[in-house]
Amino acid sequence: MSDERAVHVGRLVLGAILLLIGAAWLVVTLDLVDLPIQSAMAASLILIGIVLLVVGRHGGLVALGVILTVMLAFMSILDVPFEGGVGERTFRPAGTADLEAEYRMAVGRMTVDLTSIEGASVPDVEISLGIGQVVVILPDDVPVSVEGDAGAGQVVILGSEQNGFGVDHSVTENDAVFEVRVSVGMGQVEVRR
Repeated sequence: MSDERAVHVGRLVLGAILLLIGAAWLVVTLDLVDLPIQSAMAASLILIGIVLLVVGRHGGLVALGVILTVMLAFMSILDVPFEGGVGERTFRPAGTADLEAEYRMAVGRMTVDLTSIEGASVPDVEISLGIGQVVVILPDDVPVSVEGDAGAGQVVILGSEQNGFGVDHSVTENDAVFEVRVSVGMGQVEVRR
């Protein structure tokens, strides 16, 4: 294959990959579908492999394939959950009836303000973020049990802090009314009143 044709094929494949990843990111950002970004990256890696089998050696595609492979391996090791939206969001349920069982985001800063939650029968809450910072604000007068974990980063629960890789930290108050589980693949978890 001529060098000119190889460059043209490389550009087409790169364009298709960027389109695939961009479309997946847009769909996730708009909350149209709960599609993990890893799926788009894996599909891109398969596309690169097919083109390399058909076209032969292409330096740019090999480099892109290596980068995608390293990124996918890194996300798998840290168990980074890329589900939900991207950006900065605040969730503020007005009361127990408005409380959702799960709050999820892929990348960004997520604040979950639970200060309006009261009562003895509060459902458990699960909060997760792929990469970024999660801040959970608890009600002053409701005892809770909090479990926080981070693939890599920092977990601060009611002033008690742990850092590093594979952080798993929990704080349980006497007569806990409900349980909050907070996780981040890479970043910071902060639970406070």
